[in-house]
Amino acid sequence: MGDIHPGHGPNFRGCTGMKPWVEHFVHACVAEIPDLVYGRRLSRELADHLESLASDLERQGLSSDEARQRALEHMGDPGALSTVYLEQWRQRMNTPRHRIPRVLFLIPFLCYAAAMLGFGVLYIINTHNFGKPHPGYWGIVSVLLALVLVTAPVIAGLPCSWNLIKYSCWIYAAMQVLPILCWMALGGPFEVSGMMVSGAAGTLSHSVLAVWSVMNGYQLGCYQKAFSNRFSILGHC
Repeated sequence: MGDIHPGHGPNFRGCTGMKPWVEHFVHACVAEIPDLVYGRRLSRELADHLESLASDLERQGLSSDEARQRALEHMGDPGALSTVYLEQWRQRMNTPRHRIPRVLFLIPFLCYAAAMLGFGVLYIINTHNFGKPHPGYWGIVSVLLALVLVTAPVIAGLPCSWNLIKYSCWIYAAMQVLPILCWMALGGPFEVSGMMVSGAAGTLSHSVLAVWSVMNGYQLGCYQKAFSNRFSILGHC
């Protein structure tokens, strides 16, 4: 049965509330869906349907084990259902309702690339204030990654750039570890383009960049699975 759609009820309990035999089946059905929110809703809907079906079969006189087995057989092959649900999710992502969030995603993403570029330039031109060349090297890598995010889709096309821009976000997230530790250890304040920046401010800035990078990397991964070789981020290629 491939016609189960995720519900939107407020009492969503998540996979931890499922019985083991249900959870194993449901996990196999939603394993290909990268959208965590959609996957959780679908998981709850599938679990409710499966448990309800097993309960109905028990009331008809079957034992618990027989009811479970019959319910699983009635639901069908989880591998085949996984393909069906992934295709349903892809179609859902290309509806007009979900195009607006994709367009809106581009605005903060461009701001994110601008922040990468700005931080990189600041570290390069203020390297002497830190007393060591390492911040300058960090800034150069930051500038290069920002250029990749902006130019790769333009030069190579988005379908060929998914992995490049997605992994650039993950790399930039990992790059925040070193400056966060340095700002925490050194404390500051340091002069950055005429302003005195405290250790707390530096740590907070890079922590925000790290979280922002992870969120962008995750969202790009979802879009890649939804539209790779099929759609562009704004709609049909």
